[in-house]
Amino acid sequence: MPKKADVIDLFKRTSLAWAYGVGKTMAAYPKVNREILLASGEYWRAYLKRKSDIDISKGKPFDVTKKYFEDCLNEGYMHEEDKISGNDDEIKITHHSCFYRPLCLDLESRGIPVMCVRLGLLESVIQTGSDLEYEKIILKLDEDHCEGILVPKEKMIDIEAEELLIGSWESE
Repeated sequence: MPKKADVIDLFKRTSLAWAYGVGKTMAAYPKVNREILLASGEYWRAYLKRKSDIDISKGKPFDVTKKYFEDCLNEGYMHEEDKISGNDDEIKITHHSCFYRPLCLDLESRGIPVMCVRLGLLESVIQTGSDLEYEKIILKLDEDHCEGILVPKEKMIDIEAEELLIGSWESE
């Protein structure tokens, strides 16, 4: 009699394979990458709304994100050590348990830009709850946790301009 496949493990590996392919391909197309993350965030939010009382409130970006984050934590979708801090100018997220971490670490080791699906979800939450666009920056990616920030899109443009300027000074 043939062995029965572990459906959960099979689904996890299939999801990671798909995410790896998307991550590798979309590294060349940042605008498309952003749209994919926002769309996947919308799907996940719809799933949570059907399965729990988690919904997105309207308000200031940090307040909207913090409430959503805490609701997810209370429903068991996050690790108890996961944290959110900051304000509307910079929202810092720390994740200790993430389904995608092996994928992110592998992409990083191969020099492929990492797209953080969980920060992408929170980008989508901010956009829905406050009608403002934010961008994500991954600060730290380790075996045991990862950290990132969400900043207003206008601030991201300033950060990128500053990095470009600093980079041009260093090359002289």
